[in-house]
Amino acid sequence: MALRLEDGTTYSRPGRLAFSDDRYSPVTGTADARAEVPNPANELKPGPFVRVILKGAVRPAAIVVPQRAVLEGPQGKMVYVLGAQGKAEPRPVTVGDWTGRDWVIREGLKAGDKVIVDGLMKVFPGAPVQVGDPNAPPPGAAPGGAAKPDAKKK
Repeated sequence: MALRLEDGTTYSRPGRLAFSDDRYSPVTGTADARAEVPNPANELKPGPFVRVILKGAVRPAAIVVPQRAVLEGPQGKMVYVLGAQGKAEPRPVTVGDWTGRDWVIREGLKAGDKVIVDGLMKVFPGAPVQVGDPNAPPPGAAPGGAAKPDAKKK
């Protein structure tokens, strides 16, 4: 286990995870944990925030989706998936932890489900969905990744 300090540097001494609760809060998506980190030179002070970098934790076959794809509905969290005949279908999900910019999905999706990530403001149950190429550059991007200059109106 390592600590990344507020200034972005990594603390010089490794720590160890002493306790990790198996319960998590569905409201915040967090779980309680306790770590022990040596601090012989008193470099770590109370108050500042740090990021904990855990190594070795692996979730085989975990399903993850971008955080922006997970919506809050009246019955809890949900995503829209590409359903039959290319129409949007709401799907309730149970989320676990965050990993980077993604949610780990505990329940509600299976491998191969196509989750709608972009254009969610226009999506509703039964709406036709146009599937784009995930490897295509974003609209307005020129070849080579440079942004295309805006066209001027006359």
